[in-house]
Amino acid sequence: RYQQLLVEYGQLEVDNQQLQTQKQSDQALMWNLRRQLAENQRGLQLVTLQADASLAEFKQLNGRLWSAYHAIKTEKLLLQQRLEQELQPQPQPHQPHQQQQQQQHPDQ
Repeated sequence: RYQQLLVEYGQLEVDNQQLQTQKQSDQALMWNLRRQLAENQRGLQLVTLQADASLAEFKQLNGRLWSAYHAIKTEKLLLQQRLEQELQPQPQPHQPHQQQQQQQHPDQ
């Protein structure tokens, strides 16, 4: 019985050593995962900051584009109105005089 207990104890010692080795390996892996997670979080924060800056720049440029678009649209409407006014027949100040000339010269 004593011999059997010694064998079991020896096996428990081997198992314990294997568990200690596994524990150290797991701890190293956990440390590496935590380090990698911290790096990923810093990278994500950096990307988020860059995305926020890009979005702010986009919004600013978009606002400027819309302002320019509306300015161009307004200018186009003003030019169309001016063109329509210029194309409308204007009353001639000399029109009665021309009619008199026509009446005076029926031969022509």
